[in-house]
Amino acid sequence: MVRVVTDLLLAEPGLRRLRLDARGVGYLNSAGISVLVQLEKLGRPRGVDLVLVDPPPAVTRPLQASGLWPRFAVEEAPGS
Repeated sequence: MVRVVTDLLLAEPGLRRLRLDARGVGYLNSAGISVLVQLEKLGRPRGVDLVLVDPPPAVTRPLQASGLWPRFAVEEAPGS
């Protein structure tokens, strides 16, 4: 995922929001948290916000417990 986002950031210099659909995530461990933080860090210097779309409790709880929750924007999926 980090490689795909890196390629996207290089290919789309005008990108300002990267929406990650989290609706289907059933479990998020420290490796998953690390990937989300890496993606957020890749975008930040370029002015790209990482947006979590409809994150379920399996995503929100670990991010809240780790203190990382405020780093991410959240939005509802269209039609939700």
